[in-house]
Amino acid sequence: MCGIGTGRSQLHAFVGIVLMVTLLWIAAVPTARAQTFHCSIESICELAQAGPSMRGREVERKLEEERRARAAKERKKKEEAKRAAEAKHRAEEEKRREAARKRRHNEAQRIKREEEARRKAEAARKRKARVGAATKAKRAARAPTAIRATAHVHGLKAIAYAKQRQYQQALAETDQAILIDQKYASAYNTRGVVYHELKQYRRAISELDEAIRINPRYAKAYANRGRTYAQLKQYRRAISELDEAIRINPRFAKAYILRSYAHGWLSNYKKVIADSNSAIQINPRIAMAYSNRGTAHLRLGNRQKALRDYRKALEIDPNHELARKNLHNLGYLK
Repeated sequence: MCGIGTGRSQLHAFVGIVLMVTLLWIAAVPTARAQTFHCSIESICELAQAGPSMRGREVERKLEEERRARAAKERKKKEEAKRAAEAKHRAEEEKRREAARKRRHNEAQRIKREEEARRKAEAARKRKARVGAATKAKRAARAPTAIRATAHVHGLKAIAYAKQRQYQQALAETDQAILIDQKYASAYNTRGVVYHELKQYRRAISELDEAIRINPRYAKAYANRGRTYAQLKQYRRAISELDEAIRINPRFAKAYILRSYAHGWLSNYKKVIADSNSAIQINPRIAMAYSNRGTAHLRLGNRQKALRDYRKALEIDPNHELARKNLHNLGYLK
């Protein structure tokens, strides 16, 4: 407001000076020139009267321009601040992503290092195990013959006790044999047979597994394990075990007989006859082979062949209960 008032005073002083000069000039000039400039004096008076309002509009216009300029500057400042904030947010987000990438990378590297360490440890363990096994094998090979012979004696005693059905004594002898020679596969096989007779089939399989682990070509252990699987009604598994026993020892008559039993439970009667024939070719004095073949012939409707086989089984073993029972059922034996 002080600025506006000062401007108006200056304008009034300027207009007063102009009027004074004009009046002096008119007084000094002819009348015509005075008339000529009369309009100029009136215009100057009008200008003097209109001066304050025009000056106010000018000031208001400048004030409006300044306000708009400040508003534009404020908007620009806010936009710049917004852009700066967005840029900062993007930078922080990128920084977080980079940190996350580093964490993932470090985690992957840690897992990789742990996996590598685990593989190395596993390889070292296997090497140590191989060396240990080789060392034990060498020590066993260098074991005195007398010690191995002592273990064998205990093993033979265990078999004798098992045949007499003195199973606890048999197990005690196998314990002694294994205590002397931990790699005595025959002792584990005998233990498997004893547990089978005691109807502890799972334990029998565990002992036979150990016998086969010690001696992977132990045909008797495979045959006994097949017999135990048959007792568990796992006939296909039993056949697989007996196949391996026969592959190791093609002259193993008992394995053919046991396999014929398993085929019989699966109603594969032609295979029963084939296995019985193989057993008879190896040993013609096995009554069970004839009895099994007779049952297969009877199932296939060959009554006369069945009768002939049952009679042959009783001829070899007059106490063969199965052959005697089947002949009695057929009406040929009282």
